[in-house]
Amino acid sequence: MLCPNSLVAGKFHLTKEEQNLIFLVASQINSSDEDFKTYKVYIGFRKSY
Repeated sequence: MLCPNSLVAGKFHLTKEEQNLIFLVASQINSSDEDFKTYKVYIGFRKSY
């Protein structure tokens, strides 16, 4: 995924998991969309033993 420098250089303090979530959501957006749409993201949690 290509990101503009302004997005990468922003003053965000995100964990790796938070960054991955943002990239996941952004990757679902179709560049040819002309209207706003609702996107669903399902997140599963694993127990660590």
